[in-house]
Amino acid sequence: MRKRLLITGMLSVASLAFAQVGINTQQAETTFDIVAKDSKGTSRVPEGLLIPRVDRERAQSMFGVPISTLIYINDISTGSAAGIAANVDEVGYYYYNGTVWTKIAEGSSNNIHVYNSNGTITSNRIVSLEDKGFSFNGTRNNGFAVNKVGDNPSSVISADMENARVGIGTSTPQAKLDIRTSTNAYGLQHSDDNIRLRSWINEKEAFFGNITNHGLSLMTNNRGRLYIANDGNVGIGTKTPNNRLDLGYDAADTVNDPSGKKLAIFNNLAGDSFYGFGISSYALQFHSGSKKDDAPAMVLKGNTVDNSGKLGIGTTEPSERLHVAGKVRIEDGTQGANKVLVSDVNGVGSWKDLPGATGVNIYNGDGTITGNRTITMLDRHLTFNTGTGGLSVNGNTNGLTRANFTNQNTGTSSRSDINIGTPNNNIYLGVDTGGAIFGAGKKSYIDNRSEGSLFIGNQGIAKMTLDKSGNIGIGTTTPNAAAVLDVSSTTQGFLPPRLTTAQRNAIANRPPGLMVYNTDTNCLNFWNSAEWVSTCSSTSVPPSQGTIETLNCSGASHNGALVMESSASGVSSVISYTGGNGLSHNGQSVSSTGVTGLTATLSSGSFANGNGTVTYTITGTPSSVGTASFAINIGGKACTITRTVTEPEPPTGASFLCTPNSYFISAFDRNNPTVNATVNGKQVTVTYSNFTNSTYPMSNPATWQVNNCGIGTVPTGGMMMGTTAGGASSRLTIKFSRPVSNFRIDQLVTSYGEKYTYKFKRNGVQVTPVLRIWSDCLSNYQFENALTNGIYITNVVNSPAPTMHSGVKYNFEKVWFDEIELVATSTLQTYNGSIFSACIGSVL
Repeated sequence: MRKRLLITGMLSVASLAFAQVGINTQQAETTFDIVAKDSKGTSRVPEGLLIPRVDRERAQSMFGVPISTLIYINDISTGSAAGIAANVDEVGYYYYNGTVWTKIAEGSSNNIHVYNSNGTITSNRIVSLEDKGFSFNGTRNNGFAVNKVGDNPSSVISADMENARVGIGTSTPQAKLDIRTSTNAYGLQHSDDNIRLRSWINEKEAFFGNITNHGLSLMTNNRGRLYIANDGNVGIGTKTPNNRLDLGYDAADTVNDPSGKKLAIFNNLAGDSFYGFGISSYALQFHSGSKKDDAPAMVLKGNTVDNSGKLGIGTTEPSERLHVAGKVRIEDGTQGANKVLVSDVNGVGSWKDLPGATGVNIYNGDGTITGNRTITMLDRHLTFNTGTGGLSVNGNTNGLTRANFTNQNTGTSSRSDINIGTPNNNIYLGVDTGGAIFGAGKKSYIDNRSEGSLFIGNQGIAKMTLDKSGNIGIGTTTPNAAAVLDVSSTTQGFLPPRLTTAQRNAIANRPPGLMVYNTDTNCLNFWNSAEWVSTCSSTSVPPSQGTIETLNCSGASHNGALVMESSASGVSSVISYTGGNGLSHNGQSVSSTGVTGLTATLSSGSFANGNGTVTYTITGTPSSVGTASFAINIGGKACTITRTVTEPEPPTGASFLCTPNSYFISAFDRNNPTVNATVNGKQVTVTYSNFTNSTYPMSNPATWQVNNCGIGTVPTGGMMMGTTAGGASSRLTIKFSRPVSNFRIDQLVTSYGEKYTYKFKRNGVQVTPVLRIWSDCLSNYQFENALTNGIYITNVVNSPAPTMHSGVKYNFEKVWFDEIELVATSTLQTYNGSIFSACIGSVL
């Protein structure tokens, strides 16, 4: 106890005397200097500084610990690694950093680090760069390396700083980025976890592409140029290739368009010796040495009607399957002079000698033709004149294909002849004694001149009979004498024409008794000369409605004009139609969309038979500027007509006075420059900006209740715009949320030499309204105004005395604007200014 008190006293005295404490020394060199009692020798007495020893729970429970406090944790089985003891996980020395106890690593030394020693980190490390850089600079090959150690050691990343190369999987990179793998392995991968782009090599080849079910594009100038679809199809100029190689769906409009030359087999550097293929409208082009705008030497054309194609050589518009413009040369080794190209039965052609002028022919000998022959008559005649003989065309000998044309002259009524081109233009075919006659030409009949009936059959069985009384039988050879048409069957029925109601109503010139089967009502209908009658109910079918086939809204003609907020008068649209059936319609009334407030009305009436027009009258008041649309539906057809609604001309101010319905734009607060105003019952937001120098509202306008040139008291809320000495300007910009007009100003000009400019804009574009000006003393005061580049400039250039005041009234009208810029300047070297009372009289 005595020793402790002695040491405490010593420390206190030393502290008071020198503010330094020494242990085993009277010459303390620091605040607290401990010197070993025996700093040398073999003494076994312990010496040193014994730091307070506590367990983790005690360290965790401390409160108000000063920064840099040092302790030794001798037990971590108590407490937990939480709170200020969050880092206490082993026995050892710790210091307090102001937040937690921080471990002092054993064996640490400022002289041992990555710059001069190898080592092994004992746990995970994170380097936080924040806004700092982290660079490795060097000139050595493999100057920076990340290697795999242990089994099968290898290079992971290597930086060749001598040659500025990076290797992955190699310590000797041969290119800027050198990726080395084993055979049959992936190398590079770029992925978003959905698409994976990879490279691959094996023993014979290299691969690059994605390994997922997606396409692959090659691009230049940040645009995809070549696309490989996931099914292997390749597209150039298209991302939807339909074939193994697809050059896109773009085609040139003409055969001379250079953009139609799609695939080059060869072309020179100048691009004017094109050998390859092209495409234009319905034409595949074949080029051989073409310049950029040359037409192809050969085309294969097809179209949506005939896609089988027509080949043109020397022409780009072939009219046949093969169209050659120019001479044709065909060589097979047998060609020669006076030979013709002859086709066999299979269409194979060969060269044959021309027949001689003499020799055996049909006039002096029999013979066999070697191929099909055609005699083209044109305007010539081929006549066979016979005596008692005839002209026979015989088939084979078994009689299956026999055709005989003969006249045996065995009866006076014989008609077994063919008579073409006779004066009465008849064709007769019959048998001896006039049993049956077939007639054509002007007579045009099938006639049995015997007492029997005329039969039409199939395979020798009569299917239809016309008896001598003119009665027709179908399914019977003995039609009932009381029936013009007798249809007989035990297995089939009579099927009349089947029409919908609309198709039935479209029949023109209906005769009484006309019968159809209505597929909409599943009933037989007949026309009784006035209306359709249904056999199902034996009552009349409801009156038919008028129908049309087409309705042409896009080609409608429009009369009159529509102006915003003005009642429509004399406005109509006339729409043409085709295929009217002549029946009535109930008219239509349809409201507008887009711009509302309008109605298009068609009065009830009837359609014309065929083509005609319907007129819709448009009434109402359009609510805004824009397009009004009307959905037309009449006669079973629908379309939409549109009408444009324009903005009205601004009203001309009746006077220069602001009314209670106006907005006094000068009544603004510099600290709150946005005002919600009302003009003639319409809301408008006014914003004041660009305040400079002496632009401010008048707080006491009654001070200025003087009469200057007819301008009297400035109303409450007036505005002052002035210029400081030296002519510095004042400025004010006023913007409106919707177009306005009739900017009316009462201005008290304090003295001459003042100048004011007014600039007007709409949607950021400068506009020029019309200026009307008035003053009681324009003759006494030299007041000028000018319009320069759309900007109005007004100024007082003189007055009877410098102290005299003048007054003027303005009205800017006849143009809509949404922005006003006012600038006040002075040519004098003293303070000047004017008082304004201004308002807006009109809003769109």
